[in-house]
Amino acid sequence: GGVSVSSIPAEVKYEGRVRGGTTEAIADANLKMDRCLKAGALAIGCEVEIITLPGYLPIKNDPHMSDIFIDNAATLVGANNVIQKPVRHNSGGSTDMGDLSQIMPVIHPYTGVASGTGHGIDYLVHDYTQAVVNPAKALAGTIVDLLCREDSPAKKILSDFNQDYSIKSYVEMQRSRLTKEKYVPI
Repeated sequence: GGVSVSSIPAEVKYEGRVRGGTTEAIADANLKMDRCLKAGALAIGCEVEIITLPGYLPIKNDPHMSDIFIDNAATLVGANNVIQKPVRHNSGGSTDMGDLSQIMPVIHPYTGVASGTGHGIDYLVHDYTQAVVNPAKALAGTIVDLLCREDSPAKKILSDFNQDYSIKSYVEMQRSRLTKEKYVPI
């Protein structure tokens, strides 16, 4: 910031995040963001240093695992109380589960028994059993079904999974996203 009120600051720091529904969308939005920062520097005749840190990748919920989880959740709370979003639904949030989902089949179910702003001071869980206990039971039932059913759903899920990255290629991709660039307008 500036040294005094209404002065032009000698240095400004900004930190932001780029999110998207696909890795391609993230790369595209990040490129556009960098161009905007460079354009701003060019417009006022200053330099800009852009450090890009790798962030979370979009989540891909496995449809077969989701179906098994939904069946277990419906058994616990009733089918009318289970809402199924499309598998590729982008909630706008981010989590490292998105990264895992690019390497292996995962699900990331949510429960809707709270009010307030997510991660906010006003966030309040109204029913602990519905928010924590029943989802844990549904996940445990899903694990039992995956591993113990005669039709071997875990084997089918693994064989059908379209892996975007091996562990090695994931690490390489994330390392390649870590960049530092200084732009000095002429």
